Amino acid sequence: MASKDVRVAWDALKQFSQEVFARVGFTPEGAEAQADVLVWANLRGVDSHGVLRIPWYVQLVDKGQMKPKPNIQIQKETPATLLIDADFAPGPVVTVLAMKRVMEKARQVGIGWAIIRNTMHQGAMGYYSLMAAKEGMAGIALVCNPPNMAPHGARAVGVHNSPIAIAVPGNRHRPLILDMATSVAAGGKLSVAIDKGV
Repeated sequence: MASKDVRVAWDALKQFSQEVFARVGFTPEGAEAQADVLVWANLRGVDSHGVLRIPWYVQLVDKGQMKPKPNIQIQKETPATLLIDADFAPGPVVTVLAMKRVMEKARQVGIGWAIIRNTMHQGAMGYYSLMAAKEGMAGIALVCNPPNMAPHGARAVGVHNSPIAIAVPGNRHRPLILDMATSVAAGGKLSVAIDKGV
């Protein structure tokens, strides 16, 4: 452990994170969802998507780009699908809601699929696919956003790094999970390096 590293109990970290989000206007449920996704990422060693993001999320709220109490609306629904307008909700708040709804649909008709628009950063996508795997289902969660990286050999952005996570039950074992960006490295790893001064 480097001399700058500080160890904090996960439950204390989650409580602190919830309090931060509550103070910027999140509902108690929203603050818990946001904190849970961040601490989950830290516990998996994915610090780029953990509590390191808290200052950025607070800035998004302060700038009015992320709404701590959004008006989330189901715009279209079928027995197997949902189209959700998140009203610039915090990603974990609306994505946990969407996963719960699509898992209900999957129990009824064999598949559930949601598209969420107008949401903010969702954090580690593996959290959401794992929700399904824990219920005995295969889960897929992915992001498609405006371009944020240049294709090979290009000088300008043209494609998105499109994070994707897939999780399946492991029966006697823990679920098998793949959680990745399609870029060479996740952009959040740069934030971790900057935070550590390397």
